Amino acid sequence: MRDKGDREEEDALLMAKIGRADTGALETLYHIYRPRLHRFLLALKCAEAELDEVCNETFYVVWRKARTFDGSCRLSTWIFGIARNKVMDINRKERRRAATHSETEMETLPETRLDGAERLELSQCLEIALDRLPADQRAVIELAFLDGLSYQEIAGVMDCPESTIKTRMFHARRKLRQSFPEFVNTRNRRTAG
Repeated sequence: MRDKGDREEEDALLMAKIGRADTGALETLYHIYRPRLHRFLLALKCAEAELDEVCNETFYVVWRKARTFDGSCRLSTWIFGIARNKVMDINRKERRRAATHSETEMETLPETRLDGAERLELSQCLEIALDRLPADQRAVIELAFLDGLSYQEIAGVMDCPESTIKTRMFHARRKLRQSFPEFVNTRNRRTAG
């Protein structure tokens, strides 16, 4: 398994190549970051129908602006920030469209991700609990625990103060603790019977 320093070094090399218009390097970067980016976009409540489009638009920006990436933050932080801005743009357009056309939109739930057959039920319960969180709280949880970003890096991605990230994390953890006893008790009743 690669350590954090190796990943950052590989990212820097890929970005240097992309800055020199190396399409193979962009393809490599895409394959490395696409699964994480999809998970992040789902956490932001991006509609599944728009996932690939937002992902592709994000990597188009990476391609165009590769030379401006200065390494002052992790590449993942930079990429997630671009993607977040794309989702915000979509949300603004949707709000404008809804205001002018008075249409209601249905929210789609992301597919349940499986961690193996023996963990299916726990995974489903976690997904349900995460879906109950507001998008900004879910994004903070996923960026911290699944992508390993620090509060400072998450603040950069979410474009808000670090104190706001800490507050969102506090509330998200509290809500998850409140959600899980319900699932644990339900599971215990099934196994006892």
